[in-house]
Amino acid sequence: DAAFAQALTESIAKSQTFSRVVQGTGGDYLLTVAIVSLDQPSFGFSFTVKMEAGWTLRRASNGAVVWQQAIFSEHTATTSDAFAAVTRLRLATEGAARNNIAQGLARISRLNL
Repeated sequence: DAAFAQALTESIAKSQTFSRVVQGTGGDYLLTVAIVSLDQPSFGFSFTVKMEAGWTLRRASNGAVVWQQAIFSEHTATTSDAFAAVTRLRLATEGAARNNIAQGLARISRLNL
């Protein structure tokens, strides 16, 4: 969704995995990240959200796949993070997304581009 895309864009800029983020055409690579599954609990004191996202990096010049991988992440939010269940769920979901983005960018940064 839009919040995940914004977090991904900001993370790329902060990590300097790429020199800059180009929206649309004009970049050297095209990164596509799609959330494949999002497992969110409906009740409990601790909420653990599990996420799987499919990451694909392509060369913009010819569309060739440079790297492709499914990345699994999770995050747990407890009552010490937030008493309200809806807030715990949001925090756990945001944490799982942050972890997924961090793993994906770390793996891309190790590529020999």
